[in-house]
Amino acid sequence: MGGGKGRLSVHCFGVSHRTAPVELRERLAVSPGGIGEALLAMKERLRPDECAILSTCNRIELYMLCARPPSARAVARFLGGSGRGLSARVEKALYRRSGADAARHLFRVAAGIDSMVLGESQIAGQVKEAWRAARAAGCAGGGLGPLFEGALMASREARRETRIGRGAVSISSVAILLAEKVLGSLDGRSVMIVGAGKIGELAVSHLVRRGARAVLVANRTYARARGLARRLGGEAVRFDRLFERMRGADIVVSSTGAPHRIIRAAPVRSVMAGRGGAPLFLIDLAVPRDIEPAVRGIPNVHCYDIDDLERVRDAHMAQRLAEVGRVEAIIEKRVARLWDDPRVRRRWGGA
Repeated sequence: MGGGKGRLSVHCFGVSHRTAPVELRERLAVSPGGIGEALLAMKERLRPDECAILSTCNRIELYMLCARPPSARAVARFLGGSGRGLSARVEKALYRRSGADAARHLFRVAAGIDSMVLGESQIAGQVKEAWRAARAAGCAGGGLGPLFEGALMASREARRETRIGRGAVSISSVAILLAEKVLGSLDGRSVMIVGAGKIGELAVSHLVRRGARAVLVANRTYARARGLARRLGGEAVRFDRLFERMRGADIVVSSTGAPHRIIRAAPVRSVMAGRGGAPLFLIDLAVPRDIEPAVRGIPNVHCYDIDDLERVRDAHMAQRLAEVGRVEAIIEKRVARLWDDPRVRRRWGGA
């Protein structure tokens, strides 16, 4: 298996969200700090001429250049370690691509069209890091170079020439998009979170990363408000001072899980009377909703609930889906260009 004389070719073996549940993918994932050791073990056990490992939360893929690729069982044993039962599960979930199909697969991965979230951009950086780590470990060079360089170029071209990565497609990113449309830059904006739910915490964390500053945390249970405020680097607010403190907020994220409306029109009107016309952006992530529908009619109040956010997200996802064909065309041209590359012809024996 691996190594040996003969014409070299590129091969990919992998397990991803398309073939395995998260419980299995978690067990196979390699931490960034462990990639170098894993690459050296792969070189020793599977004996490729060159190799690279792409490990993310949604996939682990082994790329190798060799004349005689290892068997699926050998790869499964390598990935599964000493556990025989785990190796059998890995073998069942394992996919294999060779030659142009392996290149096409990596190009699709780098462009984000094989991702769980279509068009997500993080994967391109992960492909780049996988290639850097392989070179740093001395496990890859001129053989796999054209493959990974081509994948990164395909990714850049796809994002430059199509809308595959445009438009927010998560609830938190949609909330940020709408907030920026209403308020402009989020730098220095004050955020209040009402309730201590995970989805609200995640949304506020995203807002803070986009530049929002002071975080106010209001919850019926003050101890929980204090705990969340510590995690977010903010200030806990007693629930009976909710509307008093809301006057100083630019963005309010509500996700309490209460069975009735928490934020009603009358106190919001009082809040707006003390704001000098400054807009207030409200995000209602609760089901049932926390914010009374009449709040939408108050001047300078911009209120969105979970259905609003999901409609925007779905429209953006439809836009991305419409671009897949154009991305595939870019990838096919890049794969053909790879096979015409003189370096590939020399190193891979004509590919």
